Amino acid sequence: MLMVEGEIISVLHLKIVELRKRNKLTQSELANKIGVTRSALSQYEIGTRNPDYEILQKMSIFFEVSTDYLLGNNDNLKQRFCVTSKR
Repeated sequence: MLMVEGEIISVLHLKIVELRKRNKLTQSELANKIGVTRSALSQYEIGTRNPDYEILQKMSIFFEVSTDYLLGNNDNLKQRFCVTSKR
């Protein structure tokens, strides 16, 4: 999040657009991969709607970035998270 003149401005919508375009995906393609409608994704991208925690996690896993990166709490794209599974 950014602080501008005492107001908190979410950068989530900017990060979603940036990562989608960097991965050369259409809104429809990304929406299908994370399990939302294209309309919902469009609203996330313009900032009129925020994804719930489950969708935020799906985006984080799909793009291999932390939720902190998506939320603007960490701008280090290289800092990846580690998902472990029991084998």
